[in-house]
Amino acid sequence: MELKRALTGQFRAGLAMLRECVELCPDDLWAATVDKPPRTYWRIAYHAAFYSHFYRRGRRGTPP
Repeated sequence: MELKRALTGQFRAGLAMLRECVELCPDDLWAATVDKPPRTYWRIAYHAAFYSHFYRRGRRGTPP
């Protein structure tokens, strides 16, 4: 159980960091292209949040 608790803590810390990055992102950077192919900051943040939720929910929408 120690490993599960450690991984859960790291997962939550990563989500907290993502939230802080979204909240503190300046408006001009939010829609700016940050990489190639053209990627915007908001799309990268959305992708991270969407797939964190998607993989967290388990198979066929069942809770983990």
